[in-house]
Amino acid sequence: MSGPGNAQEMPVFRTMSLKVADRQQITEGISLDYGALMEAVAFIERLNVFSPWARLNYDLGEAGRIEVGFSSGAPATDLLTPASGDNAAQNALLGLAMFPRVSMRDGRARVQNNQTYEIGYRKVDGGRTYAASLYQDSVRNGTVLMSAPLGFFGTADLLPDLASNSSIFNVGSYRSVGYTASVAQSISQHWTASMAVGNSGVLAPVGDINSGGADGVRHNLRPVRRPWATARISGQFPRSGTRLAGAYMWTTHGTLGPAHAWLTQSWQPQLGLNLQVKQPIPAMGGIPGRFEMTAELRNLLAQGYVPLMSPDG
Repeated sequence: MSGPGNAQEMPVFRTMSLKVADRQQITEGISLDYGALMEAVAFIERLNVFSPWARLNYDLGEAGRIEVGFSSGAPATDLLTPASGDNAAQNALLGLAMFPRVSMRDGRARVQNNQTYEIGYRKVDGGRTYAASLYQDSVRNGTVLMSAPLGFFGTADLLPDLASNSSIFNVGSYRSVGYTASVAQSISQHWTASMAVGNSGVLAPVGDINSGGADGVRHNLRPVRRPWATARISGQFPRSGTRLAGAYMWTTHGTLGPAHAWLTQSWQPQLGLNLQVKQPIPAMGGIPGRFEMTAELRNLLAQGYVPLMSPDG
């Protein structure tokens, strides 16, 4: 296992997973999406994780649609993103990237476990979509990204993140509740603008997080509820096929915002300023399939950080 900034020898990290998913039409207006993910994680020790999920959809016709979701274990990425369409593959990868789950605590590998209950309402009115959701989360072995020098807490409590120069830190267990209301407007055939506001559980320091090492950080980070707001615009340039998405999410200063996996919302807000560009490219050498270049810039304004003092000051 290796990653940016990882100069220490780490055990080999292996995972194997099996996923099943299906939809059952119960009545004309009621359907059920359900499935499960089974994972085997080998890193220092062997861990087996079973993650079921389900969402009941009740179509009210012109009055809208009610959705009730549940997931346990891993985030239900099948519910987070559309199962088909031009963005399905990329959105699935984004869903996985938003939730780093394996961490270290006291020298042992841990896997984050979320138990989520959520209810949502959605109504389409011409080119405008209104949505609202309410959730409750119970998290064990929660993870956040920490930007810290090598040896800050040692390999017993920090695991290098392979996708960045940061490390994954285990913040322990916590509960949170939250809600959101959103509206999406089709600007044209190819462009959509969205905005949402909400109040969600975040982690905030309640004591001196600079004392007591890794356990001191975990002990002094407590869940609190804070407001947030976000806006997003996305679309496609028809001639070139280029897809562009830009979003900004604001929340209060001095808090950590572990991402919530919304089960009844059509997109996942990400903290700070985020840009994404996707460009289809022609197939080369007669190789079948679809090729696409993607560039992503995340949290450009570096928001959502809680400062820590290093041991040497």
